[in-house]
Amino acid sequence: MRNKMTLITMCSSRSRPEIFLRMAKSFVETKEGANSFLVAYVYENDPMVESYKKLDLSGMSCVSIVYGKDRNMVQVLNYISTELIPDADFYSEVNDDHVFITQGWDMKMMIAIMDKNNGFSIAYGIKTNMPTATMCSGSVVVGFGYFFPPEYNHSWVDNWLVNIGFETNILTYLPDVLIEHWHHSVGKAERDSVCDYAEQDYGYGKEVFEKWFVEKKDTDCEIVESLKEKQVKIKNYGDCLMFKKIFGTKNDKSNMYSTFVDSIGIKLSRVNKDLLLKYRIPINYGPLHPDWKIPSKQHRYRTMLEEAGL
Repeated sequence: MRNKMTLITMCSSRSRPEIFLRMAKSFVETKEGANSFLVAYVYENDPMVESYKKLDLSGMSCVSIVYGKDRNMVQVLNYISTELIPDADFYSEVNDDHVFITQGWDMKMMIAIMDKNNGFSIAYGIKTNMPTATMCSGSVVVGFGYFFPPEYNHSWVDNWLVNIGFETNILTYLPDVLIEHWHHSVGKAERDSVCDYAEQDYGYGKEVFEKWFVEKKDTDCEIVESLKEKQVKIKNYGDCLMFKKIFGTKNDKSNMYSTFVDSIGIKLSRVNKDLLLKYRIPINYGPLHPDWKIPSKQHRYRTMLEEAGL
């Protein structure tokens, strides 16, 4: 089941088509999830846009490039995760100058996320400074309402992540996962204009972070704790309902059960695993399942269950 989870790895690339291609190749060569995809965003008026369009992506069906209006890195990540593809199970972010090293990094990170806080967590691998190339569950994006706070452009989002992540214990470190950042500061690349572009944002990012730290950190941490608690309830509700209570337990009147019945529109007390499989209804169907938000899927499942006399 886990191998069917959808991961969207997001990349904001600017004027570096060949460097992006190197990263994309490493993504394809090392990822193991059948539904792990790389989505890059390129400014439609980027001076190198035609070079991006000429890149040879043959044999890389899991890689795509989206072209659009000028957006900073945070805007790109939020656009992809909340508008373009808002229903993935997991999201991760990389720069075009990252290189994936560890085989199966995607599955390792997804499993680690699901094993902490019932999925409300953020994973990262070996780092030289701040966590980069992080991955989070879709429930984190839904809970926050963004991948990174929209106040930022590029710089200092790592500082925000470290502070709120450690404070609320939602970070998961994987010492056996390496996604290397081939940055000029560590001697892995030559400095280019993209570096200048990113570093121009340093002062602004620092101001945004310091303001948040003083004025909003405590409140935001309380919100995260509340989201964690809600996630536990939802996850337990899914486990309990779909694997325990529904499978043979009658007349359960708990709040979670009532919520589920109200949402699906029918009583499910006699549903068992065999019937779910027979009618091709996901056994993990619930608020965290991608079909939960699709009215047509809800209607189809409801119709099938009604036909089964349930």
